[in-house]
Amino acid sequence: MFKNIAFYSSVFSIALFTNVKSAESGGMPQLNPEFWISQIFWLILTFSTLFVILSKFILPKISKNIEFRKSQILENIEMAEKQKEESENKIKEYEAIILKSKSEARNYFNEARKKILQDIDKKKQQLENEIDEEVNISVIYYWVKKLGTICNCSIFYVLFSIFSNYTFNIWFLN
Repeated sequence: MFKNIAFYSSVFSIALFTNVKSAESGGMPQLNPEFWISQIFWLILTFSTLFVILSKFILPKISKNIEFRKSQILENIEMAEKQKEESENKIKEYEAIILKSKSEARNYFNEARKKILQDIDKKKQQLENEIDEEVNISVIYYWVKKLGTICNCSIFYVLFSIFSNYTFNIWFLN
């Protein structure tokens, strides 16, 4: 096919140069009616050859290339949509993991807080019991001393000494 194109283009160029020489002698040949038939012939031949070459070789390649690009663009759009959906799903999973972690951390915090409050309440109760016990002991000391001084009885002093040894042991054993 390329040989045919080269042959026709060389014949066309030879015909063109011969017309140029004849144009120098008698004016513009394209306006001279005796050359119109040859001009119409070469016009039809040139444009039909150009049409055949374009329609059979160049345009199919262009249309094939355009169709390939369209299909490639559609594939890319579909792939982008799939990746967008996947990324949205990953974001949702990530947010769910974050919410789960936050709730677990909140639960751990609440459990630790409850445990600490229970420990504080236990220690507070122990301290209150110890304070009540010491208050009771000091009240007893007070009344024992008061009764011992009022009555001047030796029995109160004996009870006081026995009781004071008992509390002394309790204080130092704890």
